[in-house]
Amino acid sequence: MIILLCLIKLRVGCELKSTGQERKGLKPIALHEIRAWICANLGLAQSVKDVARHFGVDAEVLRKRFYRVERESLSKYLIGVKLEEATRLAKETRLPLKEISELTGLGRPENASRLFKRYVGKTFTRYRHGDTV
Repeated sequence: MIILLCLIKLRVGCELKSTGQERKGLKPIALHEIRAWICANLGLAQSVKDVARHFGVDAEVLRKRFYRVERESLSKYLIGVKLEEATRLAKETRLPLKEISELTGLGRPENASRLFKRYVGKTFTRYRHGDTV
């Protein structure tokens, strides 16, 4: 399901353009490849550095290129994808927050709970049970 959501989000033609970085050992990467890999590897994609390491590019270059094309930071995108999957799991399963945070790469349950409240606007428990407050 998460892969389908991520594939829907992919935009054709959003590529990281070459800016001479190949001379520094960096290669141009299509952003759709990055987004697809993040969606398929939520537990492995803990940070921008993890994504950059997987694609063999410098993290700062990747951050800048992603923002230039997407107008959203890569770290914010990572959190968003993880929270989308976490909200889906909260609604569709009875998994505890600890397991959901591990599956989605949100880290410790305390961190996941804080992110959930900040970005979703409700606590994990209230969201799961459909509370409107």
